[in-house]
Amino acid sequence: MRQFLLIAFLAATVFSGRAITYKYDNFDASKKTCRLLSWGGNQPTSGKLVLKDTYEKDGVTYEINSIAPHALDNLTEVTEITIGANIKEIGSNCYATPWAAAENFYNCSKLTTFKVADGNSFYMATTNGLLIRKEKDEYVLVRVPQKFTTANGKLIPGSSIETIARNAFHGNSTITTLVLPPNLEAQYIGGAFTGMKKLTSFEVNSSNREMEAINGVLYTVDRKTLLAFPQAASATKFNVPSSVTAIGECAFQGLTVLTIPASVTEIEAGAFRSSKKLEAVDFRGKLKLGDAVFKGCKNLASANFSPDILMAKDSTFAGTAFTKISFKAAPGHKFEWNEWSECVGAYTFYNCPNLTELDPVSYTHLTLPT
Repeated sequence: MRQFLLIAFLAATVFSGRAITYKYDNFDASKKTCRLLSWGGNQPTSGKLVLKDTYEKDGVTYEINSIAPHALDNLTEVTEITIGANIKEIGSNCYATPWAAAENFYNCSKLTTFKVADGNSFYMATTNGLLIRKEKDEYVLVRVPQKFTTANGKLIPGSSIETIARNAFHGNSTITTLVLPPNLEAQYIGGAFTGMKKLTSFEVNSSNREMEAINGVLYTVDRKTLLAFPQAASATKFNVPSSVTAIGECAFQGLTVLTIPASVTEIEAGAFRSSKKLEAVDFRGKLKLGDAVFKGCKNLASANFSPDILMAKDSTFAGTAFTKISFKAAPGHKFEWNEWSECVGAYTFYNCPNLTELDPVSYTHLTLPT
């Protein structure tokens, strides 16, 4: 009995004090490579996490060359992460899609620094702890730590950065002003600035020929595309300037009321996705809405539409608070079913629990989600 109790005590001690552990998959016997799938156990008490370069299974040593999506989320006590020497893919971020999201390091609220082991040909870290992908002579800003240390809240990325990966800044709680570098291209920043909790303004290096910031809001240099609105800006209401014809991907997150002028003809995918404060939108003209434009705007309950609106079929208004949606026809205009069939799909109003009425109601082919 005494021996049994001792064994039970030791087992409990090992379990409660066990170090961090990892799971791996995608074993390639010919290339002797595998992927880091997830972590378990206890986070390092030092706060410093150094990823392994290899893993041994059944007497075979495999190089760990990739990290699965969300394999390294929820490391709430980690302050520093060192990427292994053999890693060439992190989430969707890889050679084919260097601008894609790393899909990792979410909910790592104490993370201040990335490092990369010597010998890695694909990733590097800046001296101040930013994670960078190397593609020949091009450098991609892949991930910024959530608790990145800044001087007076301002971050000025290196001038060699030409692309910023999707969700690169997600969850950051320290940057208030972001200065975009001279060689950064406007077409490669879509979705880069989501979840920047403290961002109040953008600035742009004067040598950048593609973008400019006006009152802290980011536009293309011709002012025709509004690229991004800082999430923590003091304004709760905003009138999009009449020069703007397009609103960029994932452009807004922090507003309550937004007025979009008739000059705007296109709103790109996810432009307002998960804007939890957004309550009302006023559309003034003919407009094309991309996928998931308002998805997850849980307080969005009011919108004025024109009859010329064209909605993508994938979750445009999913997860919103609408109770009734009305389309205001122009004088003498009559809605026809083929107009709806081109712009409404099975998931357009998915998960809208308060939506009980669509006007015009004569469309018997259109059913509400239950």
